[in-house]
Amino acid sequence: MNEPDWAPLTGFRVAVTSARRADELSALLTRRGATVTSAAAITMVPLPDDDQLRTHTASLIDVPPDIVVATTGIGFRGWFAAADGWGLAAELTDALSSARIVSRGPKATGALRAAGLPEEWSPESESSREVLRYLIEQGVAGQRIAVQLHGATDEWDPFPEFLDELRAAGAEVVPIRVYRWHPAPRDGEFDQMVAGIAERRFDAVSFTSAMAVASVLMRATEMDIADRVLAALRTDVHAMCVGPVTARPLVRLGVPTSAPRADAVGRLGPSHHRRTATAAGADRSGRRAHARDPGHLRSGRRRGQVAVPGRDGHHPRAGAPSGRGGFPVRPAERAAGHWHRHPCGGDRGAEASYRIGGQEHRVDGRQARLPARRRRQRDGHGAMSLVLAAHGTRKPGGVAMIGELAARVSDLLGRPVHVSFVDVVGPTPSEVLASLPTDCPAVVVPAFLAAGYHVRVDVPHHVAASGHPAVTVTQPLGPCPGTVRVLADRLTESGWRPGDSVILAAAGTSDRGAQSDLRRTAALLSAVTGDRVEMAFAATGAPSVAEAVAAQRSRGHRRIAVASYLLADGLFQDRLRESGADLVSEPLGTHPGMVRLIANRFRRAGVLSLPAAA
Repeated sequence: MNEPDWAPLTGFRVAVTSARRADELSALLTRRGATVTSAAAITMVPLPDDDQLRTHTASLIDVPPDIVVATTGIGFRGWFAAADGWGLAAELTDALSSARIVSRGPKATGALRAAGLPEEWSPESESSREVLRYLIEQGVAGQRIAVQLHGATDEWDPFPEFLDELRAAGAEVVPIRVYRWHPAPRDGEFDQMVAGIAERRFDAVSFTSAMAVASVLMRATEMDIADRVLAALRTDVHAMCVGPVTARPLVRLGVPTSAPRADAVGRLGPSHHRRTATAAGADRSGRRAHARDPGHLRSGRRRGQVAVPGRDGHHPRAGAPSGRGGFPVRPAERAAGHWHRHPCGGDRGAEASYRIGGQEHRVDGRQARLPARRRRQRDGHGAMSLVLAAHGTRKPGGVAMIGELAARVSDLLGRPVHVSFVDVVGPTPSEVLASLPTDCPAVVVPAFLAAGYHVRVDVPHHVAASGHPAVTVTQPLGPCPGTVRVLADRLTESGWRPGDSVILAAAGTSDRGAQSDLRRTAALLSAVTGDRVEMAFAATGAPSVAEAVAAQRSRGHRRIAVASYLLADGLFQDRLRESGADLVSEPLGTHPGMVRLIANRFRRAGVLSLPAAA
């Protein structure tokens, strides 16, 4: 019997990012009528060659853990398969058998039981946060805890603070990163796929791991099209995810996603590719659209193209879900419980700017509004004053670097950019704003790498003191994948090699929000280098950079690189150079990536007449 000419996904263009079993998923989608483009987003580090995993495994055999946390079934099975290849499986089982064992979900539980390691407890919610809460309540001070991780990077892990909070509670944590990965090679099919997402040449893109999501987002940043990729994923290109763990990195960026419902997935069998394909082919009404239905003329779809499932009320093009028939899908942001904001900002409400205009003073999340005499409407075509607000330094070279940075941003945008400093030297932001014409709106970009005291308090204070009637203060420059890419470039320029111990060195802060921003940046840099990045501080905070370098030396690290998370040269950069590290990268400074980032901050503040910083 011949296959019918029409199938549920006829006319759809689907991008497949899977690294494993991509052919199976592509075939399933093709049989349902889709036009499929496949390019693996990641390449895996072969388990037998993973020296880091072997070292941590041996350390657990030598000093058995008190607690074992298993987060994924495939990861736990992969760990034991690697141990078996090294001839250590029996010893590892013995080492773990006396530990208290906690499982994050049913798949991890199955893997544990297959290894003869029954779990003590597992949350019904499959939530890492609930696992953490359980452990903290039970008490972990002085306990040695082995945590088998998801396999994604720290930044894109569904709960990146998991290890830090265990350590803060007094535990000694041994991370077991199974299936470490590298992004796909540059200038190949994967780059073409990412560009295709930005250009909206696909109707949907499938993700079967959070690692693939991370790779797409990082590659988009490297290609300077991250804003366009996110804009496409929030509108025309639908993200189809195998489950909420995979979807969570996108949800944190405000991207609508769809994931199969857990109970329906179970009935389909073990293949996550089958669930992704089935979810992609599900019509939310439960009825197949007829190829000759003229409804495509009203909805803007091509003939025979059904509506992409999974949109909900958060999305402007969402239809009302009927919940009848078909394969049940759910928006992953609902499964995750809440929306997250992209740390770099973005369009469609995901950017949290500090808008200062004609509203009463209030603080709403990271958005501050201060009173002003009147509020001006920005039409994007009138004049606009642009102000860069930096910290300030007594070192002439540092001041000159900020001036050169502003000049390059000015060249890129074709508009003058005024420089101001909140501390040490002048002019201050209030002085610069007071000197600008009041009939032109102004945009202030805080040239800071975390949202600390200067961003939350000093800059708004200067704006209020200036008396300027219409000022928009954007987000600071970090945390953001763009700054991390610059950090990685500076590290490479300094002579860093894979395997070097890396310390991220910031100026320091006592602000808890800024400290969280810095931890996030360290996690992002860890994803790029492939190894854990330690935090240290040049001024406020512990450990100091010199202390962190000494600690890494005591652990046997041969080469230690300090990644300078400073914008300009000055006293703090001098302290990094005197820390005793083998390598110290230069400040982020006038790197082209920083120029583009600042230009895009000005542009995204609503200055529609400014050219895009490509």
